[in-house]
Amino acid sequence: MESFDKYVEDLEDVVQFLQGTYDMKRHILFGHSMGGLITSAYMQERATDDFYPEKVFLSSPAVAATGLLGEFFRYSPLKFNKLLAAAPVSVKLAGVLDLKKLSHDPRVYENYVKDPLNRLKIHSHLFLEILAKSREVFSKPLRIKTDLYVAIGTEDELVNPKACIEYFKKIEKHAKLYVSEGGWHELHNEIERYRVPYLEFLEESIMDSIFN
Repeated sequence: MESFDKYVEDLEDVVQFLQGTYDMKRHILFGHSMGGLITSAYMQERATDDFYPEKVFLSSPAVAATGLLGEFFRYSPLKFNKLLAAAPVSVKLAGVLDLKKLSHDPRVYENYVKDPLNRLKIHSHLFLEILAKSREVFSKPLRIKTDLYVAIGTEDELVNPKACIEYFKKIEKHAKLYVSEGGWHELHNEIERYRVPYLEFLEESIMDSIFN
């Protein structure tokens, strides 16, 4: 993938395809983690008023990365971030994301590493593209003109929960924010203590549109 923007273009293409081919009249957008960043960028840059989603739900969106590198990209100049992301050389990085922290349920990690379709090492180019794009998107309001719902766990170690909570409380303030105290990254795959309240929030947020 040459640029992260290609993911955003792909989402636009999928929405247009479903509208044109299947005469889709209504839709809701749901994005988790990197998908939350893609969805946010699409809403900010490409969503059109003539076919606007009824609702948008962002689950553990990649507002910023954790750790020192995440903090560096949050506050360094955007042009510098993009320059790093455009480096011509890309190498596979191991251990950048602690996949054991996806969920308190150890089976989630075990199943993840056994899945042949999952990549356990992320390319440096993609990782830097994600960091640069998250800085670009979440440095300003999304200006979403429909119901927006966001869920994040306070102990998420794959995306920065503090940055996420701060953004949706201070910048994109109209969002309905659900904060799972102690929850990790994949709230939908969490143990019951964290999963059930999250699924209740999800149901309250979008189910009325699905069945009406």
